[in-house]
Amino acid sequence: MNWAPFFVSLEKQFVMKRILLVLVFFNLLTLPLLAQTKTERKEQKEEQRQAYFEQSRNLIESGSFSFVAEWIIPQNLVRRRVLNRLAYLRVSDGNAEAYFPYFGIVRAGGAHDGGGIEFNNEIRNYRESYDEDEKNINIGFTVSSKTETYQVELNVIKGSYVKVFVHSNKRDSMEYDGALYEFEE
Repeated sequence: MNWAPFFVSLEKQFVMKRILLVLVFFNLLTLPLLAQTKTERKEQKEEQRQAYFEQSRNLIESGSFSFVAEWIIPQNLVRRRVLNRLAYLRVSDGNAEAYFPYFGIVRAGGAHDGGGIEFNNEIRNYRESYDEDEKNINIGFTVSSKTETYQVELNVIKGSYVKVFVHSNKRDSMEYDGALYEFEE
């Protein structure tokens, strides 16, 4: 019996195992050097939040900005996706214009003229507050349409996530999630 092929095969296996071991060891040493540490990721995320917060703050302080909803959340909590930028709020020069689709209960007659929440009128009782630590911005105001009065709350959370709550004297409240943009006429 010829044992030579058996020993050559064992020798090749030994060499392959040594090469594999060296590669694994090399990867274990170098990958941590290339990867971000947890604190670096946290710092990068905080810098990004600060940049978004400053951008949102500048938009709001300019007095002219737009909110475009991407999601509608009625009181029954069944989220609906908004297509084609059809749900919006525009604020400029002390005036607010909006159209938001509405899914809920109307509590008084005449409140459903167009079906959705619509207004284009002067803002009353405007207030805004900034939380530098949490990177949150809160805005509230009152605006009226022909038949309804709306309380509008706009919250910028963590500098970039934007929610608008619309409360009416004749309908259930609605929530809209989306983003802020520069005012477009």
